[in-house]
Amino acid sequence: MNVKVSIELPERYLEFAEGMIRDGVIGSLSELAQEHLRLLMLIQSPELSPKQKYSVMAMKGEIVRRMNTPKDQWITTDESEKLFGDLRRYADEKISAGL
Repeated sequence: MNVKVSIELPERYLEFAEGMIRDGVIGSLSELAQEHLRLLMLIQSPELSPKQKYSVMAMKGEIVRRMNTPKDQWITTDESEKLFGDLRRYADEKISAGL
């Protein structure tokens, strides 16, 4: 059962949240609150170690950061494959050299 509530936010928080909605990162203020409450509930779970809790928060932060990267800064599939190829060749050279 959902319950309707009213909250007060500093203006800068509301502007930030509205920007996320406008940019399509999140659907609504309600969805934003629900997502973050779910995350808080997860990291409060007694089954997770402090290291696991930190990892969850770090992953979330990285995912959000990447989602907010302007599309003109994204790399193409071809660029990605080239970068992975370069990395693979570099790793093979180091392994062959015994490093």
